[in-house]
Amino acid sequence: MIRQTLYILKKDLFMTTASVVGTAIAIMLVMTVMTAEIIKSAPMAPEISRNDLLYVKQVILRQNNSTMYVPPSYPLCKKLIDIEGVEFASLTGNNYANVQSDFASEEIKLGVKTCDHHLWKIMSYDFLEGRPFSKEEFEAGAPCVVLSKHTAEQLFGGEPALNKTVSIDDFDYTVVGVVKDVPSTFSHAAGKAWIPYKSDPNFDPENEQAWFSIMYYVPTKKAKKKVVEEVQAVVQRYNATSDWELTLFGPYTHREEAYRVLSSEPTHIAAANWKLFLVLALLFIIPAANLSGFNNSRIKDRVEEIGIRQAYGASRKSIISKLLMENLTLTFIGALIGFAGSFFLLFRLSKLLYWNGPVIPNHVDYDIPLNAAFSPYVLVTVLLTCVLLSFLSTIIPALSATKQTITESLNQNR
Repeated sequence: MIRQTLYILKKDLFMTTASVVGTAIAIMLVMTVMTAEIIKSAPMAPEISRNDLLYVKQVILRQNNSTMYVPPSYPLCKKLIDIEGVEFASLTGNNYANVQSDFASEEIKLGVKTCDHHLWKIMSYDFLEGRPFSKEEFEAGAPCVVLSKHTAEQLFGGEPALNKTVSIDDFDYTVVGVVKDVPSTFSHAAGKAWIPYKSDPNFDPENEQAWFSIMYYVPTKKAKKKVVEEVQAVVQRYNATSDWELTLFGPYTHREEAYRVLSSEPTHIAAANWKLFLVLALLFIIPAANLSGFNNSRIKDRVEEIGIRQAYGASRKSIISKLLMENLTLTFIGALIGFAGSFFLLFRLSKLLYWNGPVIPNHVDYDIPLNAAFSPYVLVTVLLTCVLLSFLSTIIPALSATKQTITESLNQNR
């Protein structure tokens, strides 16, 4: 049956090619959009705790005619994390720094993440050497650093980096760990070097310009609601006692935070959901309508053949099944091409697809995790899209063609 199906499809190469190309484009675009959504929103290493996190990364401070859009300061962060409902919270900051080692010929300029020990609980980094810095090292302000694999290679030329010394803005740090490079598509986990913020010589707990982002680890929906209420109460108390009027962006869930294109704009998650739905619907409906037109034309040209089959005793059900099988074959060929094409789009346009505001300097890698593209969610969606495209574009022309009498079918093209 498959051989016969392929023979029939070869007879009309133009229609066959048009159907395959239309299906391939639809599958390619649907898969690209679905994979982009998964990478933005779904828990995935190293950001395995996405569903359990709330974020505060931006505030507005107003006084008279002055308005500042900035991350929350460290003194404000301490007030915001010392609240009920939070299992723990992590503070992270970004600094530009000149980094050098005795093994490197020249210093390199990096974005260095300042963070606390809680970051290692929230993220799942793949350590190639050593370990993360401990709570004790963080509290003591120990001069220790975790490097990415790429940074370690730049500084030590591929030699083991563990327990060696690097200079960060002329201060010595001991390498305690090296992690596998994290693509910048994971903006909260990505980095080139991580140090305890208490080890930063410029760190001052009273400094209102020591800016950090907050990640709350809140594993239950009830606790999330409590945290939001507590944060709002902190803002109200702040505004009652300060000369500045504080407006907070957040706390946001990971998906809300992911859809903030500009850091100074509030999130409209409902609008983002509708936009995603409409995009997927258009990517499905338009190719289905076009394929239906192609199939209608192709089946009309075969009405006489259908009449002959009916004259020899073929049932309406068997004829429709054969037409569906032919179109399903075309659809799956198109799906395979679309599957390959989606990888081209994802890897070639990854920086454009997954850019999410400013990132740390030197993050030039926007690799796509293969487990995102090969996730069951994406594959099932592609499979269902194939079947639905095939069914919807064939069933109406097939029903119409087989509804005619044998005489009408045989005289159709005369």
